[in-house]
Amino acid sequence: MKKYFSLISMFMLCLYGIGAETETTLMDAYQIYVTAENGKTGSSAELTLNMKNRNAIFMWKCDLVLPTGITFREAALVYDRIPNGYNPDFKVTQNDDGTITLISSVAAEEDVYFIGTDGPVATVTVDIDGALEPNDYIVTVKNAMLEEPENLHKDPKERSFTWTIEQGIVYGTITFDLGGAPGEYAPITAPVGDAIDAPDDPEWEGHNFLGWNPSIPETMPEGGLTVTAQWEIKKFKVYVEGDGVQIENPEPEWGGTVIIFVEDFPDRVLEALYVNQRNVIDLMEGNTYTINDVQYDIYVNAVFRTTKTTITIEQDYTPYSSAYDLDFSGSELKAYIASGFNKATNQALLVRVTDVPAYTGVLLIGKAGEYTIPQGQTNSYFVNLFRPFVDGGLLYPYADDQSVNYIYAEVDGDPGFYRVMEGTPGATANGARMLANSAYLSLPANVAESAVKVSFIIEDDVIDGINGVDASMADGFIYNLAGQRISKMQKGINIMNGKKILK
Repeated sequence: MKKYFSLISMFMLCLYGIGAETETTLMDAYQIYVTAENGKTGSSAELTLNMKNRNAIFMWKCDLVLPTGITFREAALVYDRIPNGYNPDFKVTQNDDGTITLISSVAAEEDVYFIGTDGPVATVTVDIDGALEPNDYIVTVKNAMLEEPENLHKDPKERSFTWTIEQGIVYGTITFDLGGAPGEYAPITAPVGDAIDAPDDPEWEGHNFLGWNPSIPETMPEGGLTVTAQWEIKKFKVYVEGDGVQIENPEPEWGGTVIIFVEDFPDRVLEALYVNQRNVIDLMEGNTYTINDVQYDIYVNAVFRTTKTTITIEQDYTPYSSAYDLDFSGSELKAYIASGFNKATNQALLVRVTDVPAYTGVLLIGKAGEYTIPQGQTNSYFVNLFRPFVDGGLLYPYADDQSVNYIYAEVDGDPGFYRVMEGTPGATANGARMLANSAYLSLPANVAESAVKVSFIIEDDVIDGINGVDASMADGFIYNLAGQRISKMQKGINIMNGKKILK
């Protein structure tokens, strides 16, 4: 394959052979240097890598040194000095020290060479930082080597080119100060006047983001800007349902401490303390419960169990039931259970009790007024014909096919327990509407038979057992409350055998 040599190259090669030139002249004849048009800030530019060689060569190499603010992008060969159809190897390496090493070569055995002359062999594309100050900058080529088939020429000089950078696109940069929050935001650099795509609001656990100071502008300002995140620590509230609770620090900050104090009451005790729906009574120390490291609103509900029950009666006879155990021993208000029933006379035996378990139906007898009854705990159990009606609602005429229900009422001035049916005060065909904490009488259907009204016999002795009572005429004489003997029972209270009987 033909070698590419110019006549001048052949002539100069002969001169070298006879020592006609100095070493300096020889080095100047084999060199790599840079030329370029003026660059502009904020844009890309092209540097031309030139090679000066007298004879054809098959390899050249050099290191390119770029000034700070100039970033290498890519490099490409110029094929003007390469025979058509040949594609030399071209290798570009970015070194750790920032220099760029360029090497181009062909295999010597292919007998193909870069033609000897002075001119471009490669172009280098670079980016110019928009923030770079317009000025003259130095681009350097060093460690240049050019290899002929028989000789290797090294150029120890650093060939410098003064490159003028003019003002191009003006860039601005917005930097972000997170105001103490963890992490960081990358700066935004853009041409002055371009729209700014603001980042998402930062987050900081336990804080509310209030915005940037100053606000992020819609377009990039000249000279850029630093914005600082504004924060406030989160604050919470303690919400208390009901009474009996005092709060220390009712509006805690994030990570703060709240102390809950439960008051002592003479007539009730704490049954549960709910903090955000969790019962923490077992975690209390004395009357206090402490919450550390607050991170949310707090909802407190103290549930007390009263130690006394207030009962208000508006008539001498009041059916009653409670959800609590009650102690009537020290009260003028008396409680009676229905311990038996005489179907011959349609009379229920009422026996006084003082220790009344929860959900026990009783008949209270006393003067109209308000009574405070202590609560307690009892193990008592009664066989009782009265049934509790604690929650209130509709009482049906029949509890089931085997039982008949009666409610206390006065019909035409005649007090007693009347079968639930139309005609009974407050009753309809569907039943009778009952108030909460009331009671009713329930009798087996085969015992009550057709009885519409059930009167009662009152036993004032507090029971420790149940004795049968026969209220027939054969048991004794009947007296009224004035002590007068009467031939038959009258409406109201009658006395027979020392027992009070309500008819």
